Amino acid sequence: MAKYITSDQVCEMFGITKVTLWRWEVKTQWGIPFPAPALPSIGGGPKRYLTKDVSNWEKQCFVVLFHVVHSSGIRLSNLSR
Repeated sequence: MAKYITSDQVCEMFGITKVTLWRWEVKTQWGIPFPAPALPSIGGGPKRYLTKDVSNWEKQCFVVLFHVVHSSGIRLSNLSR
């Protein structure tokens, strides 16, 4: 696994735009801001994020969403229909 992931790769991974990624760095609807870039954009190039930070953020968001779904009484088996 690569040490860094670019902003372009992050956007592709989550199906979002760079504007959404910028918003996520400030605040997300899950209450967990996206990790700050390890290497900022230089000369118009993409930002670079630590892959482990992105992975940890994704896991934290999954836990939050799981608790929201679980506490709401929604059965995950009903979501696939």
